[in-house]
Formats: sequence, C-alpha cells, structure tokens
Amino acid sequence: MLLFNTEDLKAIFQEVSLNPSDRLVCNNSNTIYLWQDNILRVQSDHETQYRSYNVELPFVPEQMVISPSGGLVAFHANSELYVMEVNEQSRLRKHFNTSLGIKKLLWHPLATYGLSFVILHDDSTIRIYDLEDLEPESITVFNRKSRSFGLSDHVESVCDIAFDPTGLTLYLLSSFNYCDIYAIHPCLPKNFSLRSNDTSNVTSRTKNGSLADYMLHKSLSLYNSLDKQLKLISGSDPDVESDYLTLKHDLLKQIQFFDNYKKNDGIDTFTSKAIRNSVPQGPFIIKKFPTALNAKEVTGLTIIPVGERLGLLNLQFIDGTNVVLFSDSEIVMSWSLRSNTTFNNLSVITMFNAKGQCQLLNSSEPKLVFTGDSSTTIMEMPWLEPLAQCIRLHDFSIIDDVKFENKIRTVSGTFLGVLSTLSGDILYNGNSFKVIESNDKSTTQKPINRTDEVKYTYKPSLPTSGKELDMLLTKYKTEANGFISGIPDSLAPLPLKNNSNERQLEVVSELYKETMKRVKLGQMILFRMFNKSNEEVAELHRQLRKTNEIEMLRNKLNGNLGDLQERYSRYEEKSKTLEKRLDKLKETFSSIENNEKLRTSSISEAELVWFKSIKNQVLKFNNYVHLTNKLREELEFLDTQLRSTTKGDDFFSELEFSSLQQMLLNDKKVINSCMNELSASIEDLAV
Repeated sequence: MLLFNTEDLKAIFQEVSLNPSDRLVCNNSNTIYLWQDNILRVQSDHETQYRSYNVELPFVPEQMVISPSGGLVAFHANSELYVMEVNEQSRLRKHFNTSLGIKKLLWHPLATYGLSFVILHDDSTIRIYDLEDLEPESITVFNRKSRSFGLSDHVESVCDIAFDPTGLTLYLLSSFNYCDIYAIHPCLPKNFSLRSNDTSNVTSRTKNGSLADYMLHKSLSLYNSLDKQLKLISGSDPDVESDYLTLKHDLLKQIQFFDNYKKNDGIDTFTSKAIRNSVPQGPFIIKKFPTALNAKEVTGLTIIPVGERLGLLNLQFIDGTNVVLFSDSEIVMSWSLRSNTTFNNLSVITMFNAKGQCQLLNSSEPKLVFTGDSSTTIMEMPWLEPLAQCIRLHDFSIIDDVKFENKIRTVSGTFLGVLSTLSGDILYNGNSFKVIESNDKSTTQKPINRTDEVKYTYKPSLPTSGKELDMLLTKYKTEANGFISGIPDSLAPLPLKNNSNERQLEVVSELYKETMKRVKLGQMILFRMFNKSNEEVAELHRQLRKTNEIEMLRNKLNGNLGDLQERYSRYEEKSKTLEKRLDKLKETFSSIENNEKLRTSSISEAELVWFKSIKNQVLKFNNYVHLTNKLREELEFLDTQLRSTTKGDDFFSELEFSSLQQMLLNDKKVINSCMNELSASIEDLAV
C-alpha cells in the first residue's frame, strides 16, 4: 500500500488530462511512475518531490511495465519495445523491433539484477531476453512449435501468462479448447538467483540459498511421499507404475538441481541450455469446474498471492465470470514431455462475477479491481489470511468455520485505474480522483523501516518541475535552430496552376508540417511556463498567508507574554510581602524561645481555673452541637412524614398542632440557652 495521502498524488498529475496513450503504474506499492507528453515522472512515498526524465518514444506505447526493483521501465506496443534505466544518467536505453508481435511482457522475478524479461508472442511462443546479451543463441525459447510427428509440447492459443510467487513457475492460459491451464516449471533465464526477498534474518552465506533450501526440503518430502505411494501400487498397474517412475525420475533431477545450486553457493554452474529447456506441463485437471463454463472462452489469468511462496489462480471469462483455483498437487520440474497429466490438479474455491480489466492490488490484504466502461468493481477476499495461516501452520482447524465468500463493491463511473494509499483506494480518471475509503482502518500499512534515515526538509509545493522546463526548452532550441528545407528553386518561379502542382503541394505540406510541429512544441512550452507561473503565484500567496498567520501568532504570543510578565510582577511583590511577615514571625518565635521566664515559670491558680472554664465551655458547645444534630434529624423525619401523607391528611387537628408548636417552643428555649452560655463564654475569653 502506498504511503501517499490524497493530496500528495495531485502533484504528479498535470493540468493536462491523461490521454489514452499515457501510462500510470504503481510499483511495489511505494512508487508511482507516470509517462505523459514524453516525460516520465517518478515519485516515491519517502520523497518530497518527483523526478523527471525525458523519454521520447518512437511509437505510441500500449503498456508500461516496471521491473521488480523499480530501476528499469519497459514500454511496448504490438511489435516494438523500448527499455530504459530510471536514474539521472539513464545510460541503458534500448529499442527493439520484433516481427513476432508482443501479447504480454513480464520482468523475470529471479533474473540477476533484474535484467531479463519474458515476452509472450503472437504465435504463442515464449521467449526470455537478457538485456546484457541479446544474441539469438542466448534467447531462451519455450513452447516452440515442433515439426515432428507424434506427441507435441506446443500449446496453442496462449492468451495470458503469469508467474507464481516463487518465480520458478510460469503459468500459461490457453483458449484453444475454451479454457486450459499449463505450466512451465522451471522457467529460468540465463542468469538467475534464488535469493530471498527478506534477508533481515539470514546471513550473507545463506541468503542466496533460502529459496533453494525451501524447494529442496519440499522436494525431499515429496519424494518420500511418492516413494511410499509407488510401493503400494507396485505390480498392480504397469501403466500407472510407469507414469510414477517417470515422475520420480523428474523429481530426482529436481532434487539434484537445488542441491547443486546450494553447494555452489548460489553460483549458476549450468553452462548448457539443458537446465532451461523445460517443456509445458498440462493441461491441468480442474476439479469442481462448472459445466456452464465448458463452452465459455477464457480471457485472463491473475495470480493472487497467499503467503510468500504460494498463490491462487483467478480465471476471467468473456462473460464476466471469475473462478478462483487452488493447486491440489505440487508441480514437479519437467524437461521432457509426459504422456500422463493426472499429477497436476486444481480445485475451484470460489466464483464471482466482475467485468473489466483485472488489476491486483497487492497491499496488506490483496484485492482484485476490475475497471470497466461504466463502473469499477473492487473484490476483497477476507478468507485469504486464514487460508495462509492454515498452510503455514499445517492446521486445518483454522479454516473450519471460514466461509469462502467475497466482499464486492461497485463504484459507478469510468476510470483509467486504481491506486492503493493510506487514505484508501484512489480511482483516477484523467486529472480527477475518487477516494474509496477502507472499511478497516487498522489494516493500513506502517511506514517501512529504512536503513538510511530520511531527513524531511521544507520545499515549495510546485507540481511542475523546473527540470522539465529546461529539458523542453533545450529540445525546442535544438529543433528551432534546425534547418527547414524550403521550396526548391526549380519550383519557386512556377505559377500555382501548372503541371507540377502536385509536387508544389507536397513540398508546401511538408513545410507546413515541420513548421506546425515547432509551433506546437513552442505552444506546449508556453503552456507549461504559464502553468509554472500560476503555480509560483499560488505558492507565493500560500507563503504570504502562512507568513501572515505566523505574524498574527507572534503578536498574540507577545500579548500573552506581557500579561504573564505583569502577573509575575504582582506575584513577586506578594512573595516579598510574605517573606517580610515570615521574617517577623521568625523573630517573634526566636524571642519567645530565648525568653527564660516563659520557659521556666509555672501556671498560676487563676490561669488553671481559667483553662478549666474554657474546657467546660468547649464540652457544653460540643453537647450543643450533638443536640442540634439530633433535632435536625427529627425535623427531617417530620418533614418526610409530612410529605408522605395523602392529600386528605394535609390538615392537622388542633391538639396535634398544639403539641407540635409546644415541641418547637421547647427546642427554641434550649437553643437560646445554649446561645447565651456560648456568648458568655466568648465574653469571658475576650476579657
């Protein structure tokens, strides 16, 4: 998931709307690549500004494909391919032409330094190209048509290809018999590396063999299981036993391959092409496949990752039906054609309906997005996480209560694509956005812990890069200073109506095209400069507003500082007064402490009588307080009783009223006597 917010994405889009030929791709969920007007803009989620590169293509691209590392970009059309390196120097820029056509292009995930890519051609052949060595003998070809009679390993009408999460297996989707699935295992380039993507917990010695370790252990476990099964069927069916022996032989070669890779510490020592000449396996047997789709043509294949090294297959049919498949059996490497394909099985997990171009958002929770002509469908699979835990922990109880149901959301409108950010899924259409907020805010991805500390500094928020203007101005100066061929001298004196009229019209048309090309380029530069000036004015206004806000805040702080200083002065004066009084009290206590008479003299009889009288008065006052409290409780009780009486009992009899009045008078006399005694005591104390 991208760490961008919605506002961050507005910078990379220009005022000019995205044309159908423009390309926008998100790579590794943290970098955006936008090709527009022969300029490639690249922005990462930890950068404050995007980078611009001048990329003039000799053709109109149909797709832009980013390498797994993000350092290489491939543009391709029907028969042309352009590859460039994304850096300041951009030293690697290559243009290819092929007569075989290009259906789909994929970067190989296991290629050394990411320099190999896989192309599905129009004739259903699959070729792996290495950018460092493009000689014909260095190109690895799969699914080649065979001219020999008998069994053939060629798969017809391959419409889509996709790598599994390990990068070792390439799935092929054929529409020859409506829907068939094949696999090339292994599908390796000339230079490959089985490095793990996560090297945080491995050493430099073992990081190259982490994937090889995993595949070797799995192969050994599969060999033991196959050996036991072969002993059970031994002698019962010769044909089945022969098929199992062939599979066992391939499995031994697979174990030998990973074991040799580990022993050589990740260095490819296979000099021959034999290790790369694997053949397609299939067609796969699909269990629980709906009979209604037997005559429906399949159109697309998408791999949905489940954990780090496993994946589900999503088949998209022409009527909008999607079928999610799970592999029931492990694929064994094969370098020769097998007569029996019953060892490769797939099972249907779930089905749903969604039309449009399928795109996988590999965020914290993978989801599929289908962008159609009038709506966009977002399909979430909440059962992926329990399934991944079940496979990782080998505990089937985890999925006992799991319902393999999907959450489907439909957004009306026409959109070009979707990006996944912190704010949610962002659908973009031209220069407009629509944010689809995530239902679960806790699934937002945390920032990546990077080894190098990124220091964020303030930079003006100007979308149009000045570097782009410099590139365009340099290009315009070069073309403007170039020579424009004028009208030949032989045609200049001739009148317009003559036998050479067509030749004159051709010359004038070429001159008009060349001139208008330069005029359009100048107009585009002027438009960019106009946008740049508007952006600078808007940035200046923003800075002025911020400066005004800061000035107002400074004045407010100055006012508060004056009030605090006045309060501090008052508290300081009061503190000095209290300190003087405290000093006086200290002097009084010191004089009392130093007075010998006060320390040694005894209490007189009169003072003793006086203290006893005070004690008696205090006791009387204490009794008075208790009596008052008792009377108050009695009054509260009477008040409660009076309030609880019914309406008909509101009037007392004269006897009851007289007794109550007499009680109150007695209380009054007691209170008065206590008050008199208290007053007398206070007067005695005053004397």
